[in-house]
Amino acid sequence: MQITAGKFRIRRPGQVDWPSVILWSMTIVLALMLIVSRMGRSLWLDEALTLTLAKGSFAQLLDSVLNYQPTPLPYYAAAWSFSKVFGTDEVALRAVSLFFAIFSIGAFYLCAREFSSPALSRTGTLVFAAVALRAGVAFSARPYSMGLALSLLATWLFIRWIKHPTWARAFAYSLGLALVACTHFMLLSVAAFHLSLLVAFPNIRERLKQSSLQLGTMFFVTALLLLPVAKHFLFAVSHSNGLTFIGMPGPKEVVKALFLPYGPVLLIAAILPVLFSSVRSTQRPVAPSYVKISALWLLVPVAVFALGSYVLNRAIFVPRYFTWQLPAFALVGAAILHHYQTHLRSFATAALCAAFLIIGDVHSPWLFENWRSAIASLQEMNAKEQHPVFLYSGLIESSQLDWLVNDEAGRILLSGPAGAYGLTPQPILLPYDNQAKPLKAYLDYSIAKAALEDDTVYLLVRVMPRVQQPGLPETTTNQIFIDEFAAFDFAPQESWSYGDIQLTRLKKQNSLPEIGEN
Repeated sequence: MQITAGKFRIRRPGQVDWPSVILWSMTIVLALMLIVSRMGRSLWLDEALTLTLAKGSFAQLLDSVLNYQPTPLPYYAAAWSFSKVFGTDEVALRAVSLFFAIFSIGAFYLCAREFSSPALSRTGTLVFAAVALRAGVAFSARPYSMGLALSLLATWLFIRWIKHPTWARAFAYSLGLALVACTHFMLLSVAAFHLSLLVAFPNIRERLKQSSLQLGTMFFVTALLLLPVAKHFLFAVSHSNGLTFIGMPGPKEVVKALFLPYGPVLLIAAILPVLFSSVRSTQRPVAPSYVKISALWLLVPVAVFALGSYVLNRAIFVPRYFTWQLPAFALVGAAILHHYQTHLRSFATAALCAAFLIIGDVHSPWLFENWRSAIASLQEMNAKEQHPVFLYSGLIESSQLDWLVNDEAGRILLSGPAGAYGLTPQPILLPYDNQAKPLKAYLDYSIAKAALEDDTVYLLVRVMPRVQQPGLPETTTNQIFIDEFAAFDFAPQESWSYGDIQLTRLKKQNSLPEIGEN
């Protein structure tokens, strides 16, 4: 029997849609299971910095943030406050991000309700809830979840001002946008997205002609509010260490940063309507304005980051900076799901959300950086002998060498996971770029000194692909440092892997190293 749209929608008044209830219950249970499994995992590199700051006093936090951190104070202040109430273990440290992830779900619904139908808003919110609960967003002890929530709040305030311009709403938006930019400098793309709405919709421009003074005042007030954190923006640009690439992004980098984490799920959402084309909804199609807003939300941050990479010649095209675009993926998914009948829409939405929740872990850094286990094993093996420990985490570059040598506070912060997990003895920190002359001299001196004092050292390295020199084949950071130690007659004796973290014990051979002048 062929199922028609009319027959498919028949349901008696008061009848409970049990299939939908069961599907959504299963999705919620899956979300809770994933939440529990993620919260206690080892901190990854950037999270370790957060823990190091949260463990100290507020005065130490202020000093470190003002002098050594590109990320401004609001997130660290929130993390520090949470840690004093709930503790400093992994679960407690991530609680602040979980709080803002839940807050962002409500903020998304407020935004979607302003420019879409109630049904489309609900579908989009359900999809976004699954997206926002991805491991890399909700459970990372970093400002991304907080920035996402505040960005959505600022967007809602902006849409409210567009619909009914008043000075009160204008100043509320200015405050919200300033708070967003103070959370992370990459969220300046939020302002670019808001301005793009004014450019893309002529009817909005016509309505706001009488409010141009308010518009100019809004962004002027926002700029004034951002003056105290201008130092952080300059710091972030000057200390970018090029972890992804330098210069203008190519197509490969765009796909990797933007579509790789969410592309498979959107592909599922696009294929399902074809499979169920016989039960398409007879509702009105999604409004063109909704499609235009989704497209701008998706593409404007890409343009901002690409332009910034080109102008500043810095590696700011990093996948995790695209957290702000998660709502755009939810909007696109909701628009596709909008064509289903009520029952199928519920099924497809639940399936899509489950796919988001499952695939979400694939791109989470902490799946591959098990610093906790690596440092615990090192502490156990090195408890009696206290051999020198060399640590490479990927943090140190030429501009930070002065901190490394002369500044105790900067050295503690750069120790990253070692400081977070209490590694003893205090490790000798290895530089990011061993080709720069000052860092090469520091590295050679540190290894030579250790060779004179001990015949065994431990090397704890975050393994990353690296091209050591132009024209040479790609190698890894671990192999680069093993080669450096080989020049001083150290050879690897035993090695242990903890995801992307490699622990190696090196022992000195019979000959003594030659120490040159440094």
